[in-house]
Amino acid sequence: MIVAPSKKLHQELLRASATLRSYDGSDQGFLNAYFSRWWEAPAGNRLPFRFNVPQTLALYFPPGWRSVLAEGIAVLHFAGDDSMKPWSFSGVVPPSLASYLALWQALARAPLRAPSSDLAAIYAAHRLPAAQDEMHAALRSFAQ
Repeated sequence: MIVAPSKKLHQELLRASATLRSYDGSDQGFLNAYFSRWWEAPAGNRLPFRFNVPQTLALYFPPGWRSVLAEGIAVLHFAGDDSMKPWSFSGVVPPSLASYLALWQALARAPLRAPSSDLAAIYAAHRLPAAQDEMHAALRSFAQ
């Protein structure tokens, strides 16, 4: 779902948060309750799948994982309980996902204010699919 930022919408969300309950206690549950008919909007109002790729796709639907790798992952979502999060992950992953997990962990261990050259070296050390160049460029520019 894509929402244009506005002060009016922000105020409406704050007011609604006092009475509208999230079905699962999360911010995503609240937003799904508030924007309960978001799926009826034109497709242009939704982000493409590559902007919220669940890490479980690699294990449970390899053809979909290969397809999104070819397109280029913009956001890899480590969804699930704490054992599935990159800071405490202890499961088995396919090699194509392991590279993302290793990159996340390497960046997390980098000094908070690491020079961009250090971060670029971390990216270079973790060979991700070539389709990820766009994401790497965005991350490098963010780190500068």
